[in-house]
Amino acid sequence: MWAWTATSINLSAPATAVKLKGTYSVLMNLGTSGAGEGALGTIVFDGKSKVTCVLVVRTGGSGSATVTGTGTYSVNSDGSGSMSLALSNGTTGDFDFVMNSAPGTSVAKGIQLLEVDNPSSTMVNNGNAVYE
Repeated sequence: MWAWTATSINLSAPATAVKLKGTYSVLMNLGTSGAGEGALGTIVFDGKSKVTCVLVVRTGGSGSATVTGTGTYSVNSDGSGSMSLALSNGTTGDFDFVMNSAPGTSVAKGIQLLEVDNPSSTMVNNGNAVYE
């Protein structure tokens, strides 16, 4: 079993939800057995605790579909955090993330995401989001 601690990169002060605000372009790699899948779109954080998204999800062999989502997020002082989304296709997703930022900036310039809602799964869903 692996045990790691997520640490933010280049935060100039303790992180808060205010550091995660605005629109981020996201690319998710959905680790499935054999079929290439992924998601591309935008995530919008409100700087408080609410998040929305629009994603084009590509599933192996069955084309792509646009889904929307809403949810909540929280940020720890070290720049790590968590996010829960409910999507319009009836699925949900829980993610851990870590923020990175250039010193002196008002918002995170990017986040790295890891889906954590199914600990017994052998798939690893992960991605990156960059501030627009």
